Amino acid sequence: MPFISRADLADATSAVLLDDGRAGRTYELTGSAAVGFQDVADAVSRRTGREIAYRSIPTAAFQDGLTQAG
Repeated sequence: MPFISRADLADATSAVLLDDGRAGRTYELTGSAAVGFQDVADAVSRRTGREIAYRSIPTAAFQDGLTQAG
């Protein structure tokens, strides 16, 4: 999954909304590299000097957790 910053999204969105020549066109906004959540956890770990663990959970378990949380 390519991650992208909110600032980059805001810049791209404002450019599209303010330029009449872009009406009706489709844009796919993504980051420069496809990275997974484990990659992000590893990068944060390196940057902070603290171990950040990523644990993948099945979709059903995630949905159950959200339901239980309300």
